[in-house]
Amino acid sequence: MKSTFCIVGATRGTGLLIAQQLLEGESNVRVVARDPDKASRLLGSRADVRAGDVTDARSIRDAMCGVDKAIFFTVSATGGTDGRALFGSKTMIRQVTYQGLLNVVDAARSSGFEGRIILPSVMGADRSSLIISIRGLGSNGTGKAVKE
Repeated sequence: MKSTFCIVGATRGTGLLIAQQLLEGESNVRVVARDPDKASRLLGSRADVRAGDVTDARSIRDAMCGVDKAIFFTVSATGGTDGRALFGSKTMIRQVTYQGLLNVVDAARSSGFEGRIILPSVMGADRSSLIISIRGLGSNGTGKAVKE
């Protein structure tokens, strides 16, 4: 039986790359996304896409189940134009990145999850960013930061 991996936040950046790579490797992939239509368009029918927003504990509990091998938490308040950006309020950033993670952990526990929760770095995984440029690093297209 193939393992199932859950990616919370897989419609762009690191989460999208992880989901695509797992699907290419023939893994079972469950995606929890605020915009399930977008996730379905990006990942196709092979991904089990469920609606959920990390700032809404109930929606995360409804989307989770305990059979996953690992949960990748790739949600970030560092991009986009949806009001959850890097220059958003401290309250919103905390609600997304901190309380959102707590909501996922609580949902995982209540569903009987026994795997690992993985918090990958979300900076510079698929392209250079301002911060990466300032630090003198870039991406070589493999998802790994390299010194320029």
